[in-house]
Amino acid sequence: MSASDRRASTQALRDRMAELAPDLGLTLEPQSPDTGRMIGVAFMAAAHSASEPGDAGMPATVAADDAAIKALIAAWSTLHPDDVLAKWKDLAVDPYVVVASGEMREVDHHYLTLWLQSDQYADFIKDFTFHKPRRNEVSNVNIVHVGNMIASVTYAERETATDGKVYVGNAVAIVMKKPEGWRVAVVSKMGDFKN
Repeated sequence: MSASDRRASTQALRDRMAELAPDLGLTLEPQSPDTGRMIGVAFMAAAHSASEPGDAGMPATVAADDAAIKALIAAWSTLHPDDVLAKWKDLAVDPYVVVASGEMREVDHHYLTLWLQSDQYADFIKDFTFHKPRRNEVSNVNIVHVGNMIASVTYAERETATDGKVYVGNAVAIVMKKPEGWRVAVVSKMGDFKN
């Protein structure tokens, strides 16, 4: 496909998305003059056959990838705040995205440094002090592969604080396969204290 054909194809796709976007609720409205929000939708054609771990027809590479993804999620979920700045790049892409209640944020080393020094984080730590190593149990891990290099992962967490408080919640991550291994690209979790 020539460059002009690609431009025409891209413009046709943009025009069609602009036509359909209002019906899908995908409008772009800046929150203020100096900020904006981008919403992206990606489609990828990929051969896919659903399989469960242990299925006879499951390729060995999927089983190996699932094991690596589960290890990544376990490491991500037990990363202690004292170790975040030194180890986060071993587990996530740079930057990665956090989706929280009402916001979506790109996270990099600078942001993590500021967050760990923030009053909001200090208040959180007063209410929930982590064991070291953390006592966070990950369960109900479900992985759906989107081609060979991307997967979505849903899982539950149950963590006990040093004072006995228990946090329970659910999480979702989009992970991607990089040359150095699987990494978290997007993560979101929501939960509450059980007691």
